[in-house]
Amino acid sequence: MSHGLSNVLDFFSVLGEASTDFGRGKFDFHRVEGWLSPSFSPLVLLPGRSLNHADLESIEEYIRQHPIRNPALNPAPYFNFFTQEGLYNTEAIRSVCNAAGWTIDEDPLSVEFVTDRKPVSTPPGIVVTVVDATNSGLHPEYREVLRRNFRADEAYLSEVEMAYRRARALSYTVLLGSDTGVTLGGGTISMRNSLGFLTWGSINPEYRNQGLHRLLLSACVKVAMNHGVKTCAFTTRNKFIRRKWDSFSEMHICRKSTKDESKSASYPIGMDQS
Repeated sequence: MSHGLSNVLDFFSVLGEASTDFGRGKFDFHRVEGWLSPSFSPLVLLPGRSLNHADLESIEEYIRQHPIRNPALNPAPYFNFFTQEGLYNTEAIRSVCNAAGWTIDEDPLSVEFVTDRKPVSTPPGIVVTVVDATNSGLHPEYREVLRRNFRADEAYLSEVEMAYRRARALSYTVLLGSDTGVTLGGGTISMRNSLGFLTWGSINPEYRNQGLHRLLLSACVKVAMNHGVKTCAFTTRNKFIRRKWDSFSEMHICRKSTKDESKSASYPIGMDQS
């Protein structure tokens, strides 16, 4: 892991707040209201702490008291731990999880970091537009990007909008379009203090594989660094963009349920659509 663990977890405070109603002294937990999921609100087992059945029961009880009602999310109880060798007794964690009916994703979630400005080279015919996402709601073009690429209905869009409104962060949406008025894609950068967190970034399918995703990410980072941000982060499992930035860390996701994760925000939070 290139970043210290505390630095990695700080990025989840851009949109989320430290939980005050869950704490066994073993977990770090920043919660984004409406997006209680491993990639928005990771409940991270702290390094050097052992996991036992009582810990899993306490997580299950917390989820019973705070049900995951967003239909876009997997409602199962969960926790996270990092993959870096030496931080945890991974075999002991697996043993406890297996005995309790929890499963651990073999493919970890990448937390990608961008610490340097990237060249924003806009190809001919492409227009980059930056709009407020904190107070003005979701831009109509961005709503359509989310509808197309994240199968978002009105309830989903409302939850996205509220995530930006509730956060103590400044958020801007970056839109890519053609000079003929066609929307190509978009993503949002949220900023708090010196940290930036990128969410819901995607390029519409017919315009992928043309380098536009890198342009979108680079433009979001430029906006953040123009506001004094030092480092940006995003989460992804997209093989086309993971491990290709300045550094990364990886988190395993452990769940009570084996339910398919296709509806989980482990995918749509980050800049996942290439």
